[in-house]
Amino acid sequence: MSADVTIDLPKLVLAIGGLGTAAYGVVDATKALAGGVARVGFGDIKRVVSQLIPAKEKDSLSALGQTSVLATLRANWMNAWVRPTRNRLPRHWSS
Repeated sequence: MSADVTIDLPKLVLAIGGLGTAAYGVVDATKALAGGVARVGFGDIKRVVSQLIPAKEKDSLSALGQTSVLATLRANWMNAWVRPTRNRLPRHWSS
């Protein structure tokens, strides 16, 4: 017994695209619930930053305090900030 399996490529591509869009929507929607799935992994970042930057901002030699550093990192983490690439630099800055 052999099964006749045919693959309709356009339907497969659309199904995969729809699944990706739905997954993105679920992740984005859970951000309203205290960060949802987007918070996964930030606890490790917070732990390391807490070890590197003192909690008391006035006693620190650093220009930035732990609270402001963690707030910035959390905002970038939640919004999926990506470091700009070299392609976006003005021509005279690149070597």
